[in-house]
Amino acid sequence: MAYPFARNLFVPVLQFFIRSAKGVENVPEHGPCILACKHTGPLDGVFMAAVIVPKIKQKIHFITNPARCGWLWEKIVVQRWAGAIPYNKKDPARCLDLAQDYLRKGKFVGIFPGGLLQNPEATQRRGKTGVARLALWTRAPVLPIGLHNFKVLKRGKMIITHLRNPHNMRITIGKPMTFSDAYNKPITYGLLREITARIVDRIEQLSAM
Repeated sequence: MAYPFARNLFVPVLQFFIRSAKGVENVPEHGPCILACKHTGPLDGVFMAAVIVPKIKQKIHFITNPARCGWLWEKIVVQRWAGAIPYNKKDPARCLDLAQDYLRKGKFVGIFPGGLLQNPEATQRRGKTGVARLALWTRAPVLPIGLHNFKVLKRGKMIITHLRNPHNMRITIGKPMTFSDAYNKPITYGLLREITARIVDRIEQLSAM
């Protein structure tokens, strides 16, 4: 069972802040699976885990840019305990290699195709092609997730903002996406942009529900 202590202690608390969670039945019980979501706050992954982990009973390995709070936080809490995949802008390919390894082992990987935090009322950025690369390299299904929060939550004020706006998060999970029409094609930049656009468009649709 993933995160046994946190699951029993924090999941009920986190679920208090979630107004609705639709489409949980679309989550595969077994990996590999790529969870792709719009990024509106630094706790997005935590809220997604509170909804999804009780069903899959394993960790979600999120690609994340952890706060620079020292070795104990980055190496022990974020990477070892939470199982996150650190993003390093000096070596961006490294996180995709690690994510690919997890997927080939039948794990769940979480990724935010839009990159940095963005206003939930704004349309998704063009999207980065990492999600498409993983989908084509591993042929793992992509689970699109629409996340809507009251406002963008910066790290320094996220706890206060959540406490002032409880029962606010809306999560909508779509059906898994596969790309059998592209699996046997050469992986060109044009193909990556096409697959990324299909995923991002679906995320936008779900975020508006």
